[in-house]
Amino acid sequence: MFNLYSHCILKVRKLAYQLKKTTQARYGVSPGMEYYVNGQFDSMYQFSDKMYKIEKEVENEYRQYLAHLCGQQKQIRNNKIYQASFGSKEARKKAEETPTPACSEWQRRFQR
Repeated sequence: MFNLYSHCILKVRKLAYQLKKTTQARYGVSPGMEYYVNGQFDSMYQFSDKMYKIEKEVENEYRQYLAHLCGQQKQIRNNKIYQASFGSKEARKKAEETPTPACSEWQRRFQR
């Protein structure tokens, strides 16, 4: 299996991974997901048939990352709702309206 982390990294920018890339729709993945690569990446993969595998792996990693964040955001919202259940209706309504941006992003990108 291709090891994504030997040549690129998702979202987190580290010193060795300075070049920002974004996924392309032409590879059959959700476009616009950012990832960072090292200086050798283009010379090794730019015109390679491995780009599909790389971008598919970036997509899978991002899907898992968003699903994890979504779960955390839902848990935070549910805790706020529980705490607000001891207070006013306004407090409960505000807690119920707590945004879950990772869930929205996951739905926008991956729910087909």
